[in-house]
Amino acid sequence: MDLIVPSTSVNQRMRRTEEILDSIPYFFNSMLDDNNLQRRLLVELDECFLISCPKLKEEVNPESNWYLVILESNGIISKIKITYRDKTLKIWNDKNTTLRQYIEMRSLKTIERPWKIIPQQ
Repeated sequence: MDLIVPSTSVNQRMRRTEEILDSIPYFFNSMLDDNNLQRRLLVELDECFLISCPKLKEEVNPESNWYLVILESNGIISKIKITYRDKTLKIWNDKNTTLRQYIEMRSLKTIERPWKIIPQQ
């Protein structure tokens, strides 16, 4: 059986992505990948947080799925797909807008996690 070993550039990209995500206080990883939990956490209009969805493939560098979950003014929860590009997180369908710019542009209120998430938990 052949082992797939990630290249140095893939390792660097994965490490950089982890560093960015660790620095975001409103990133809940996949703990809130449940519509009922999301609805309970989002109380006020324009509140948001970032989640990751489980990866579908067991590969060295599968495409990660991150979503900015937002309570819109009409009471509907929307999910904006986020991607890693040019060493930062950007809006998937607008490659020129970073996640931070999007949040500021829409005057969104981030919900920060009240604890430090570590892999051992």
